[in-house]
Amino acid sequence: MTSTDAGASWAVTSTGFNPAILGVICIARAECLFAAGHGYVFSEHGGQPSLLWNAGTQQDLTAVTCISATHCIFVGGTGTIVVSRSSPITLTSRHTGTDTQLRGIRCPTSTDCLAVGDAGAILVSSNGGDSWARAQSHTTEDL
Repeated sequence: MTSTDAGASWAVTSTGFNPAILGVICIARAECLFAAGHGYVFSEHGGQPSLLWNAGTQQDLTAVTCISATHCIFVGGTGTIVVSRSSPITLTSRHTGTDTQLRGIRCPTSTDCLAVGDAGAILVSSNGGDSWARAQSHTTEDL
């Protein structure tokens, strides 16, 4: 999928590889990052798929958020969290202490982040995603 108008409209395009796109965030007009299956991350600029990286995992990456244009966090299968703090992207895995599927991530500030997943999993970070701790959700439902 590509958008050249900040998401007002989208067009189907080929990425040239098979893994499914599972998460997307646009960090600037017509510049997006995609979380994909089998641990892949790719970027798109001006509607054209460009660089492709493997996060060093075979786990699907299901969601992505960016704190800045160069600081992004990807989450996925078996508690996978991968952080990039550079441009071009350099992906670094972070230990989470869980093997639960993570499905969403948000960082309301430049330091505070929250990742959620299956079976009520909640992980929190107070340092921009460098380290993570479990938080109590009081549910076993998928979040």
